[in-house]
Amino acid sequence: MNKTAIALLALLASSASLAATPWQKITQPVPGSAQSIGSFSNGCIVGADTLPIQSEHYQVMRTDQRRYFGTSGSGDVYPASE
Repeated sequence: MNKTAIALLALLASSASLAATPWQKITQPVPGSAQSIGSFSNGCIVGADTLPIQSEHYQVMRTDQRRYFGTSGSGDVYPASE
């Protein structure tokens, strides 16, 4: 019984660490010249700015994933932060 409990605790501890992806560790935009990498459904952006969460020009969904970045130079799509 004791070995079963230890094995269960070890399994629970290891599954939590395996669930975290490297992308979840990124908390701010990556510096560099602005460029998109990959595709719409599976890509990222380098050289982006953090966009305001509230805007009349777009809607941010799932803010807990911290994926609200863009280029402030695209004023017609989303104006620079005020």
